[in-house]
Amino acid sequence: MIPCRAAWLVPLLLVALLLTACGDAGSVQWRDATVQVPEGWTVFEEEETRLSMSNVELGQDADISPDDIPDGDIVAVFFTHEPGTTPGKWREFIEGREDHEIESDQSIEIDGVPATQFIYRHRSGSEMTREMAVVVPAREIEIFAQPVPEPGDPDGPETFMRHFDTFREVVESIEWGAPLDLQSHGAGAAPR
Repeated sequence: MIPCRAAWLVPLLLVALLLTACGDAGSVQWRDATVQVPEGWTVFEEEETRLSMSNVELGQDADISPDDIPDGDIVAVFFTHEPGTTPGKWREFIEGREDHEIESDQSIEIDGVPATQFIYRHRSGSEMTREMAVVVPAREIEIFAQPVPEPGDPDGPETFMRHFDTFREVVESIEWGAPLDLQSHGAGAAPR
């Protein structure tokens, strides 16, 4: 996902909520990755360039009214294939957010592949929120984790922290296969 597109996710997801959560625990194969789906979570979008999962059912086929929003925290993790992604592009995006603060900007490895993890706060509408972005340039993957609060809910940063361990577990669960361009040419597994 191009960083500037991340801003529209919260309103889109609020419109897309369904009544109840459907557990879909297990793993999902997406592009050249196998990702563990947390217990009680569901995959609500699986396309060539996007994979999205949440602790409640979300998605464009949802039929919901404001009275149908589930009680409790709503959080989601989004995977996007973004050619040319870099940590620098995400730093620029975060620095362009209102009242931003980068709390963590660190190099990590995901199944042996270098990545950069950002945890940051910013104002979304009238309230502060906290989010995580993980950029994996070698795989052209961006991972975005966030709370999905109701409009005007000031609890976004605390909701994020309540679910941070789950967000981290999703990222740490990733196992890479051969990059897609090598798979399509019949080559063996490539160096990571």
